[in-house]
Amino acid sequence: DQFSQSHLRGYALMAKGLIFTGKENFSAAAAEFSRAARQTTRGDHRAEAQYLAAACLFLGGDEEPGLEAMNAVAVNYAGDDLAARALFSLGEMRWLQGQYELAIIRFNEVLSSYFAHELAGSALYRTGRCLDALDRTVEANSTYQAVADGYPYAPEAPAAVYLAGVGLFEQGNYLAAAPYFQLVLDRY
Repeated sequence: DQFSQSHLRGYALMAKGLIFTGKENFSAAAAEFSRAARQTTRGDHRAEAQYLAAACLFLGGDEEPGLEAMNAVAVNYAGDDLAARALFSLGEMRWLQGQYELAIIRFNEVLSSYFAHELAGSALYRTGRCLDALDRTVEANSTYQAVADGYPYAPEAPAAVYLAGVGLFEQGNYLAAAPYFQLVLDRY
């Protein structure tokens, strides 16, 4: 506050918000990130602060305002990396609420609008997890196979390859499952 013209101001505002991101302090963190978004003069800091404020609102127990704020980030920064992250986060938020159908919609938005984004493989994997939670195991298995084939370097790829093998095995497709298990052994 003493050096409001400093080029470090935006970083300081963001850092203050990050201090409060402990489990019991999400509401305080949301307030600090909201403050940072209002006060910073840098567009990139404002966008990131809005994203973090929305996430902290949700994690602090204000789920509906958090969802609304995150949706606003996705809309306001459409076509940007931040919008992809916001859509993915909206899917994760719905997952945490047990609203798997709504989570799938958000993950599919990541896939349709940001299919080349680094989160695409993760979104596809999360779609599979939602389908599993809905007891739609055959569809989930196809999704895991798509992750294995299309996004082999996604962070969730090892789990997806394994689950693809398990799904095929449980369906009695033992020969089709074997290459997935072998891939787990060879690659991961």
